[in-house]
Amino acid sequence: MQIDTSDTPYLLVQWGLWARSSDLRLWYPGTNILAEMAGSKRKGRAHMICDADACAVDRALARLHHRDREMGDATALYFITGLNYAAVCRRLSIHRGRAVTLVTAGTGWVEHYLHVANNQQGKDKQ
Repeated sequence: MQIDTSDTPYLLVQWGLWARSSDLRLWYPGTNILAEMAGSKRKGRAHMICDADACAVDRALARLHHRDREMGDATALYFITGLNYAAVCRRLSIHRGRAVTLVTAGTGWVEHYLHVANNQQGKDKQ
């Protein structure tokens, strides 16, 4: 299955909603804790992402967390909890500019990871 990476921030928002409502926890190490910070399960907006796509995003964030823990944590915190940059700054004890940079770069990193995974998947089918 190919994941549409044309709007990665939207995909990450949907992953965040999925993480708050799903019982699946596969790769990203902090998903349970961050989902609890965001509020109780099954409350709020419904996610518009299938489990397979959400798991692929979760796997991408786990890889990002492995390569750059601070960037992975900032990106996941921003999208799972729905916090603004100021709240992310307070949680991670960093400046606002750093939070913006980390989340923006993390979003780009996830997009690239998913794009490469899509291309690899297409090659495997040939």
